[in-house]
Order: sequence, then C-alpha cells, then structure tokens
Amino acid sequence: MFIYFRCLLEVHDTNEIYPICVFSGRARKPRPTQYNIRCHDLNTVTFRYRTVELAHLDWRPNPVASALMARMVIRAEDRPRVKAECLRMLAHLRVDL
Repeated sequence: MFIYFRCLLEVHDTNEIYPICVFSGRARKPRPTQYNIRCHDLNTVTFRYRTVELAHLDWRPNPVASALMARMVIRAEDRPRVKAECLRMLAHLRVDL
C-alpha cells in the first residue's frame, strides 16, 4: 500500500491522497494503522492510513454499503429489508451501458 501511495503522489503531483485500507476478513486482533521502516536506531519512514473493518460495520442504506455488504454484519431480522432496499437501489441506479 505504501508503494502504491508513493506512486500516486508522483503520478498526480499532489499531496491530497487519503490512504484507506478496507479489510473484509474477520480479524481476531486489531489491524495495524501504520507502516514503518527503520534503519538501526532511525525511523526513516512512517506511513499512516485509516482502516475500515467491514465485519464490524452495520448496514446503512447506501450504494457503497450495498456493494460491500457481503462482509458486513446484518441481523437475521433485517435481512429481508436489506435485500428489498438493495433491489430498490439497483433499480434506481443510472448506469450508462
């Protein structure tokens, strides 16, 4: 991720790239939020990023959530409503083919 971030900085000549790491698995321990490179006693690089744990998110009605909800927490009693809402959103999407 750090390498991709660095390449985006070079290609787009901007410092307005916000790094976010989306995790779809079910982690048993907290995920890292930074990448460090050390050389002896000197920390030469610290790259920080935000993390999103899909397995810890509740479903909210929006297109991004619909696309990612396979890995989100949906209570059994909410599943019929979620399915109907997803179908409604899909029906109203404006997609150019």
